[in-house]
Amino acid sequence: MSLVRIEGHAPEQALSEARALTVARWLVAHGVACERLVPIGFGPTKPVADASTPEGRAANVRIDAINAALRGRLIGGMPADGGGQLAGDPCR
Repeated sequence: MSLVRIEGHAPEQALSEARALTVARWLVAHGVACERLVPIGFGPTKPVADASTPEGRAANVRIDAINAALRGRLIGGMPADGGGQLAGDPCR
């Protein structure tokens, strides 16, 4: 089975987890099998821009969808959670 990691990125850990879980549940409501989704919060730990500017802070608040496993095999030697905090169960 293939897995998609839904990564939440925000200034606060709890907010990043809540957003990742919300997106995962939206995908489930629109037909994606919940078993294929791994909602993860990363908080502010993986910025893509300089957080000292308003533009940089805005760019760092995001959701990323990352292939975590294809045909049952993890990608890139990373765990399915990518080192982040599991946000909850998208099947509930």
